[in-house]
Amino acid sequence: MQRDLGVTVANQALFETVWKRTRDHICIDRDVDSLLPMFTTEIGLEFPQKYSMLDDFVNRFESNPSIWLVIEKIRKVSRIGLLTNMYPRLFDAIQKRGILPPISWDVVIDSSVVKYQKPDKHIFEIAERQAKTSKESILFVENNVKRSYTILYIQKNPVRNFLCCFETLYIVVNVIVSSRKFLENP
Repeated sequence: MQRDLGVTVANQALFETVWKRTRDHICIDRDVDSLLPMFTTEIGLEFPQKYSMLDDFVNRFESNPSIWLVIEKIRKVSRIGLLTNMYPRLFDAIQKRGILPPISWDVVIDSSVVKYQKPDKHIFEIAERQAKTSKESILFVENNVKRSYTILYIQKNPVRNFLCCFETLYIVVNVIVSSRKFLENP
């Protein structure tokens, strides 16, 4: 995406400086499109008149139906929620595009709404309160070890032996195979 925006080897460092300077607020209270004037003034990037960085991000997202099967199976035996770092307006935009699983979440913890982002402990405390359960009863399913953009949390079902205590299950490699194995082993 950076190359599509006009970021080159020559101006990469400037782009990173602007991005890092705003990073602590971007998933809390700063709209990602508010960076465009900064990129124009400080780096010299040019954007089409009605360009939206948020829309550009959303247009690059792809749904992951292989994980949907896992979520649907868990949903049958447990409450389920979404804990995510999101730019303001992003959650609504990806919902409208149908990128998220067609799940009725019990709880959604969106960093841009609660004004904390992962890994700040406060967002996890909010998740625990809104889930109306203890942290020992929550399992996170994560699809990216490096960045935690979307963490699905699942209330532990006492009948099942899920991990607990805010443990994290990483689904990184070959999610389709992982999903099938999970679905075959109740």
